[in-house]
Amino acid sequence: MKLHAWLLAGICLLAPFLAQAQNPTPDNWRCSGKVGGEWLYGRGPNGCNASDFGPDAFVRQHYGALTFNDAAERSGERRRYMQELYAVLRDASMRYIKSRKPNVSEAERAAFERATFTIAHQESYWSHYRDASDGRLKMMRGDFGHGHGLMQVDDRYHYQAALDGKGWNLLLNYAYSIEEYYTAWERAPSQSCMQGSANTWRNRARAAYSAYNGGPSKICRWTNPNDTWARNDVGFAEKWDAAGYASYVSDKSAAAKVNVPCLMDGGQNCPRPGDPTAGWAGKLLRISDGAACVFTGGQLQCVSALRDAACLVAVTGFDGSSAIEVPVADTSTLTRINHNRHALCRKGTLGLQALGTSISLSSAQPLKASVNGSTLATAPAGTYQVLDFEVSDTNSLQRHYRIKVGTQEGVIYAGDKSNHASYAVNSAPSGPSLLPTQGDWIKVVVSGGVNLRATPGGTLLTLVAQNAVVQIKELLAQSHTNELYYLIEYQGQEGWIYSGALLPTSTRANWTVSAPAGSGKPAVCPSGARYDSQHRMCMDGVNAFGPFTKAMTDGCTNSGGGAVCASTQPVSIEGKAYNLQQWAQGFAVGLRGNGDCAAGAERSAAHRFHCVETKSDGSKEVYGPFGSQMVSACVTKGGGLACYANRWSATWYLGLLPQ
Repeated sequence: MKLHAWLLAGICLLAPFLAQAQNPTPDNWRCSGKVGGEWLYGRGPNGCNASDFGPDAFVRQHYGALTFNDAAERSGERRRYMQELYAVLRDASMRYIKSRKPNVSEAERAAFERATFTIAHQESYWSHYRDASDGRLKMMRGDFGHGHGLMQVDDRYHYQAALDGKGWNLLLNYAYSIEEYYTAWERAPSQSCMQGSANTWRNRARAAYSAYNGGPSKICRWTNPNDTWARNDVGFAEKWDAAGYASYVSDKSAAAKVNVPCLMDGGQNCPRPGDPTAGWAGKLLRISDGAACVFTGGQLQCVSALRDAACLVAVTGFDGSSAIEVPVADTSTLTRINHNRHALCRKGTLGLQALGTSISLSSAQPLKASVNGSTLATAPAGTYQVLDFEVSDTNSLQRHYRIKVGTQEGVIYAGDKSNHASYAVNSAPSGPSLLPTQGDWIKVVVSGGVNLRATPGGTLLTLVAQNAVVQIKELLAQSHTNELYYLIEYQGQEGWIYSGALLPTSTRANWTVSAPAGSGKPAVCPSGARYDSQHRMCMDGVNAFGPFTKAMTDGCTNSGGGAVCASTQPVSIEGKAYNLQQWAQGFAVGLRGNGDCAAGAERSAAHRFHCVETKSDGSKEVYGPFGSQMVSACVTKGGGLACYANRWSATWYLGLLPQ
């Protein structure tokens, strides 16, 4: 299958393999930056820039330990290099022979390994990559540049293989070449020169080499001392017997420092043994527990399902076109941050509408069974509640929403990052909610009641009795199953209750059901405005009302908003005169961002999971929604008109909570 060449002490030992077509590549084809060397392990006489056939970055990442450093003290470097390459060739040989013969005997395995070592000696003196004195990474080239690398893949007879990197990539070089040797290894016992007492492992290795070097018809060449190329067979036998490489290897059981199986299989991002994170940067990782992650800053940033992988662009850029499979065991020593898909996807996808909010569909769209599923019906232009969302493609950030049209539930396409506003925009609810959300009333139906907790799944506060009717102040969804949590007030306590999951099959009705509207408001707003749960502020369709975060206010000033940024305007809230910041609605939404909280604020477990802003002096401000009961308690305690704003000092807010 391949032609091998050897140049030793100025004598060319080339044996043309006439059974294969020869490509007329010139001497030293694609051989820039040529340097000399020596006939000692690791420094075959000629080397050319490895980058002529593949990126140096790949070699540095995957084969750094197998690169001979010319700048190092020569004797010590040779021992280091040979130790590392020995382990790799040992493992590569074992993997190959066991892949071909799963039940191979130990005697044959050991003989095949020795043959591997001897071929590498005969062909290149165990030479492949070298950091040369000119500062460039080199690859061994023999026979006037036609032989490539460790096993000397000849570009005249294996032109396409050389182009494909099977000369350049060390373990592909081995895997490609050993395939021919193994074919001869299997043929050898049946040949006339191998009968009777001649059938030894040493002779089998020699016969296979004769065919490997001279072509299939030359398998018994080693028995003919008068053959033109007999010196090649003698050289192989001498190297087999002497095993000169062994004197450079102090620990023959040392572990390989490269991922032999992955690289032999052509892997492009193979983690180093003991360092599973090698090659993870900039790539999408699919963890065996189902999560999708990116590796950045020494940490794993994850979402719990692959369908939300595109949302990880909010953390860092990465190539989402394919995923590296990672056993969960390889992540056990790493810090893993598991993001809530609902917060992360909104943060990184401008204009993405949250679960439970309402959208206005500008034109009719096909209603599909799934993102790439069959069409079920047509969704006319109108207002719909978002029952789920999905973001795909890390570049265009396409978004889809699950809605219900009549009795049929399905998925609609809603544009990408450049045109989403022409498909669907946030709107005021129209009619009863399919999924109870902010402002709706629900009845607890789960047997024995449901726990009221300080945060979703957090510290237990009290038990909300079965059949209790409460108002939803806020809806929070978590995980890829869309687990629902509601912020409510119950017997003077503010906290969160669990209300089932929507996927794969909804269990919400086992926890709470819709109930007739009662008195009270989930949040108080200026007259004529409503609290928008998507943006967490009061809006009237034209204006948005503060208080706004400092980051938003600074953004307004930096955008040239002038005095209006920090000034307040008179409004009426619950019949009370008050002054609030008031900006154009679109302007305010743009400065707010699309995160779970407004720019400059974040969720705080210490404040019942409200959005909290930390000021420069260390004090904190808590943002609503504050419902009627909380506002009433605030007024009763003497908070005055400030109780009607959507921002309270953290100290004041915590003081209102039952001790």
